[in-house]
Amino acid sequence: MSCPIVRRVLLVAFVAPYGWLHLGFFVHRSRDPAVLGLWSIRYATILLLLAAPYAFFPTVARFLSEPGRYPDPGGGVRVVPVRRKILFLAIVLGALLCATEAWLRSRVPGIDPGPGGAYMTHAFLQHAHRPGARFVAGPIEVEYNRYGFRGPELEEVEPPGEFRIFCLGGSTVAQWNQEDGLDWPSMLAARLRERHPDRRIVVENAAVSGYASLHSLYAYEATIRHLSPDLVIVYHGVNDLIRGFSPQLQAEGPYRDDYGHYFFALKAPIDRGRHAIWIDWRRSLVLSRTHDWAKGWLLSSWFTEAPSLRPFETPQPFAPESFRSLPAFRRHMASLVRAVRSDGVKILVATQPTLLHDGMTPDESGTLWMNLAFTLEDGRYLSPKGFTDGMRQFNDAVRELAKEEAIPFCDLEAGVPKDLRHFIDEVHPTGEGLRRTAELLDECLAREGLLETR
Repeated sequence: MSCPIVRRVLLVAFVAPYGWLHLGFFVHRSRDPAVLGLWSIRYATILLLLAAPYAFFPTVARFLSEPGRYPDPGGGVRVVPVRRKILFLAIVLGALLCATEAWLRSRVPGIDPGPGGAYMTHAFLQHAHRPGARFVAGPIEVEYNRYGFRGPELEEVEPPGEFRIFCLGGSTVAQWNQEDGLDWPSMLAARLRERHPDRRIVVENAAVSGYASLHSLYAYEATIRHLSPDLVIVYHGVNDLIRGFSPQLQAEGPYRDDYGHYFFALKAPIDRGRHAIWIDWRRSLVLSRTHDWAKGWLLSSWFTEAPSLRPFETPQPFAPESFRSLPAFRRHMASLVRAVRSDGVKILVATQPTLLHDGMTPDESGTLWMNLAFTLEDGRYLSPKGFTDGMRQFNDAVRELAKEEAIPFCDLEAGVPKDLRHFIDEVHPTGEGLRRTAELLDECLAREGLLETR
């Protein structure tokens, strides 16, 4: 095959897939369409930057399709065949990949580079923390004990004089993006030890990102109740709310009360397994981190800009009056409360603190992303008002449960200020938000007398 033909084939091979990806960005619309009535200035700038690689594709195609000609010391011209150029390039890239991989592994000794790192698939819980895992992301290091909890190692039989507290919830409790000691269960433990220096109080952060009330019910029944808990602290809300939807990226089929439609983190692996043999490239730190960076950048840009997952459609925000998963949430939380109390264990339920409120500022509204990421269904997604109303209904359900069951209750939603000093988005707290949460829970524990021994 002649060089011009090879060059054209390579050029098409480069431009076609990249052009298709680039086109995908053009069909989206921004919330503040300042450019051509379609995109924000920021998003339009991204579109222009994404066009830059087109200028390099012809050069790369020419390099890979034509023999190299270089001056020879003897005065002639040395010709380097295309095959040798490609082989040399492959060797250089392979050596660079191996060197980078070795450097990363030396920088983060002990990290498990397997699928999901600190997470593992779980036959009943969908995903869970890998027992004994060490999660590293830049300066953040998080270690999990042999039960997959953030906290000190536990003996199955509680030693005399020890008081064990287990904290249940989703990512706002798990706080994988905070170093050990900076999640609110750790802050609470420090406050309790300071207030009760003569007692051995152990606080275990047993929460996992993405968990809803049904996950916590199972986790308590299967694991925590066998570890001699003295007190359980739990709050849920947002993850149960989003399970009332069936978004294409996280779910399959219509809504189910047992949340069986919502695969969350397992959806992508399931989809991959249907189509082809999946090479476990996440064993490589270089490839997995490159993937995570690229995915994070794309998702943050797409979701921030109100993406349409269907070409040439713009999803519409809406605010439903009721939420499909609210009755199931009530049942799951009630079942958890009764299971804990039937074991003679104390329980403290709390509302979920949230930034969402009526009359949010543009800066506050600009932090919202979960409604687009997790509630996009049939071309519609929860509007900020819909999300605010939904969280209000789920928190009200917790208030009613506490009253009906006559159990200790902490109104975190009312106690944590709804501003950007305390939240980074809809529900995830800043360091100040975590400190305020620990402070409020400490006050509730003292007020309710929940640290008294049985």
